[in-house]
Amino acid sequence: MRILVADRWVDGYLDETTVAGGVRIRPTLWITLFPVDGQYFVRAGGPRELAAYTREFGVQAVARKGLSRLQERGRNHRHVAVGLGVILPPDSPGPSDIRDTSSAPGGDPLTVGTTVAFVAPAHPAGMERVVLDPRLVRTRPRAGRAPDAPLVRRARPATSPPDVDDALIGWSPASGAPLDPASVDRLVDWLAIEWQGPRRDDQLLRATSAVATRAPRRQAPPDTRSVTPGGGRPPPPPRLGPRDKS
Repeated sequence: MRILVADRWVDGYLDETTVAGGVRIRPTLWITLFPVDGQYFVRAGGPRELAAYTREFGVQAVARKGLSRLQERGRNHRHVAVGLGVILPPDSPGPSDIRDTSSAPGGDPLTVGTTVAFVAPAHPAGMERVVLDPRLVRTRPRAGRAPDAPLVRRARPATSPPDVDDALIGWSPASGAPLDPASVDRLVDWLAIEWQGPRRDDQLLRATSAVATRAPRRQAPPDTRSVTPGGGRPPPPPRLGPRDKS
């Protein structure tokens, strides 16, 4: 799938796996609010450290690592975002995957094909698809975006959003921290005011890719060794005895 990195849609990323009740959503609207800091440990890279790494690993290895870290800067940037979308089927239905039994806070069922509003508390600046905890999702049957509409990505809101609770910024279900439903409700209610249709400076992502949670297997290279006309391999050359050697 594609992810927005440094204001450019980059393809080749795997979809997140729907585990622990996660809801896979295809966004039709993605509004970035502000960046989230402190999500990743960043190692210091001053001249002294660079010289030490070069002595230990060599110039070529350090150059490759430095290029990789520069690419990670944009990829690892996280933001708080809100949006609209439609629920997609999970990877492979199981006891921990959402199907027809999960519900958003308030009791509304979250089923495949449902139009929803959502809050993404620690995510890239834009995503073609996203997997979220049901506590971050609200059903919105009349959200103003068709389920098959192209993704609209808005970099700057047209109106002032409400204050975002500190506990919601960077929140993850894996943290075990409680989540106040009202903090999500306030952003979803504001979204109904913010979204009045596309603006001139909005970005559109029209084409969509297929869901892929695993990298395709690499095929073994073809065997280019010669074969006999019958399809088998040629017999090994005969071993010469002492009398046969010239």
